[in-house]
Amino acid sequence: MASINKKTGSPYYWAWYRDANGKQGSKSTGVLMAPPDSSQLTRYRDIAQTIADDFERRFKQGLPLEDEAPQNPDPLPGVPSFNVFLPVWIQTLGGDPSYRCKVTNYMGNISRFLGPKGDWALYRLLHCHFLGLVPFVLDLEYSLTTARHHQQFLHALFVASERKGYILASPITRTDYVNIGKPNGVRPFEIDQIEHLVNSTLVVDWRSAMLLGFYLGMDLLEAVGQDWPNINFETHELTWNSHSRNGAPIQMTLPMHPALETHLVALNRHSSSGPVTPKLRTMSESALRSRFQRLLDDAKFTNPAKQAVYRRVLREYAFGSFKAAFANAVGYSGLYRLARFLRNLPPDDRRAKVADLPALRLKPLPLLNSD
Repeated sequence: MASINKKTGSPYYWAWYRDANGKQGSKSTGVLMAPPDSSQLTRYRDIAQTIADDFERRFKQGLPLEDEAPQNPDPLPGVPSFNVFLPVWIQTLGGDPSYRCKVTNYMGNISRFLGPKGDWALYRLLHCHFLGLVPFVLDLEYSLTTARHHQQFLHALFVASERKGYILASPITRTDYVNIGKPNGVRPFEIDQIEHLVNSTLVVDWRSAMLLGFYLGMDLLEAVGQDWPNINFETHELTWNSHSRNGAPIQMTLPMHPALETHLVALNRHSSSGPVTPKLRTMSESALRSRFQRLLDDAKFTNPAKQAVYRRVLREYAFGSFKAAFANAVGYSGLYRLARFLRNLPPDDRRAKVADLPALRLKPLPLLNSD
């Protein structure tokens, strides 16, 4: 059986395999040994092992380790290659131009991943040809969620080609999608944990983002995407585009908790235009999540016993844990359709639920407590 191991100077798993006569060979699998998300370590190792097993099978049969381009790239008349069908398929998509631009960029990444295989007829592309796609996308510094989006768009392209009779079945199915965890499975922070995390950093932008996450139920990108015009200090409300439906933005308006408003009023004295969190706004999603995970890693509880428990379950938390804590506090189970639940509440009920959120005991920050 083939094995995988590390090789000095390479960040990837290397496959070690033998032919029918016992001759040994080795080759990089192209799968990172240290994935950006440590929870995916087992999945990455499984992918690398699958690739190594395929190498050994081919080696024993005297076949090239990677399929070579056929002499006739389109032996079946009328069956296009991946690269030829790709722009045709994109033109059939709905949505606005920015959405199609995003799909074009993602599929361009997949085309680069395939390399020469992108010129093969669609029916020649097999499941094994896409095993290293997720590590490849993450190596481009995309998030795990975006890597899953790549897989979803790829699956949609193959479904479209199946309907046109170019292939028998898609080599990519929903069971192949990288597991990013269900939204309802995010572990909510406890109130004392939120207080500790908010007070554990002197970086104003991170304090602002965490307060927005807890007091308004925002996810990470929403929290760092707020601009000062979204905040109405006269009505004590904040309005933002929470998501889109059929390309149209859906707005959410929520009242501000006094603790959040006090923080924003103090911050507004120093910066009243542009982004609320200007430094975080310039960072990519993957960099933001990595930086927040580092903040979690650096946080220390004063109670040693509690710290031990916290460390043991640390990887179950993410920035979405603020949103999960908000959902629990307003009496909603999970995160699925939380926005719809909030919008359907009568205005007085929304104000009451937000007002009843715990008032965090925040340590003063030098910048925000100076005259």
